[in-house]
Amino acid sequence: MKQIFSQELKTRQINIGSESWSSHPIRWYSDEVPISQHNLILVGDAAGIEPAFGGGIHMALSYGEIAARTLIQAFQSSNFTFRHYKQAVMSHFMGGHIKACTRLASKLYGGEEDPLRSLVGHFLAGQFGSRNLLSLLLGPDNAEYNKAASKGTNIK
Repeated sequence: MKQIFSQELKTRQINIGSESWSSHPIRWYSDEVPISQHNLILVGDAAGIEPAFGGGIHMALSYGEIAARTLIQAFQSSNFTFRHYKQAVMSHFMGGHIKACTRLASKLYGGEEDPLRSLVGHFLAGQFGSRNLLSLLLGPDNAEYNKAASKGTNIK
């Protein structure tokens, strides 16, 4: 990867030595890891991405929305403990997305589910319809998520 990146930089006449490059893993969201404490909330990648597809701009925007509402409430009540921030994240539509993607990642990366075989099986069974790919891979046990996702509502 460094070689490809280095070649691309050279084609753009950018000379930066690879010895100064570094990378760090982006953490996955975990129920066991706190995302807030007194006077502090984590947002976006700092709070954690969903582990199946890695999140993206939609996750950052959702975290931003939740953080903004949380901060407004904190200033209105002069209470900066942020005790309910994680609950706000998980009760938001994005929280349902994180939960569903975590289940999917467990199946995919744990070897329980072959994504291509699952998709082809659903397609051949005539189940492709209007359901999205994530719903197909997650299966029928995620009816609450699928229903909320189709309406764009929050999941409780």
